[in-house]
Amino acid sequence: MKNVTSKFFLVIIQLIMNLSKIVQTARGLTVVNHVDDKRNSTPMRDFKDEFLKSKFITGCKIVRLANDRSGNKIFVLMSTWNPIVTATINAPDDVEGRAKCAEHIQTAAAKTLYITIDPLLYGTALTDLIKALRDAVGDNEVKHAWNEVNKVLKQIMALVQAKMDISPDLEAIICEYYSFHVKGKGGSHAQVFSGEPGINVGEIDLILPVGPPNCAYDIKLWNADRTAFVRAQASDIATTTIGGLVSGSMQNVSVCIIVHGKKISESQIIAVRVK
Repeated sequence: MKNVTSKFFLVIIQLIMNLSKIVQTARGLTVVNHVDDKRNSTPMRDFKDEFLKSKFITGCKIVRLANDRSGNKIFVLMSTWNPIVTATINAPDDVEGRAKCAEHIQTAAAKTLYITIDPLLYGTALTDLIKALRDAVGDNEVKHAWNEVNKVLKQIMALVQAKMDISPDLEAIICEYYSFHVKGKGGSHAQVFSGEPGINVGEIDLILPVGPPNCAYDIKLWNADRTAFVRAQASDIATTTIGGLVSGSMQNVSVCIIVHGKKISESQIIAVRVK
């Protein structure tokens, strides 16, 4: 018990010393003009660096600093959190689940709304690797085959991530558009809205976003240009099968969640291959 108490007080003392160091640094600064000149070090920049180096400050991503109008004082504005959104490959543990995960990313890689990916990356070579994964026998073969598939998926993911990084307002949308999973902004979650070929010819199977109790799902089937749509049957279950489609085609589909006759959300449009 004495050791625990001693360690606690040592931590408190360290925090106080670090905070004191920050305050002393701030007091000793002399404000200069043109603090945005990146060619030279400035007191504002030095203070920011010292502030971020301190062990007392944890979890802070951005510290905004400002002068008053007279230029004689420094204000430390409220720290802001800058959430980093990254794309991840959240593949299942079983072989077929991993193969389908790879196929979803492969299909999405052909889309060109945000970036254009070289077909050589997601084409026949990746198809052969996915087939090798399905044909693998034994743990070692499966592990090797998945590693080969995963290498290609990560190359695609890197291109998607690069676009996400320069599009902060669309990063999560771009991530899901290319069938990757979102990590950041509260954690990691699966892209719950997805689809795959159905069991019978002309069908697709959909997994819809899970809405609140007693909601309904309004499913839209879009044309190839995504300029017009027709409504499929409404559903109150988050999984559904839609038939009567052109076999082998890519069907564009989106879904709205309806509660008491009012739309509360609408998904992005995804493309699903028809059986």
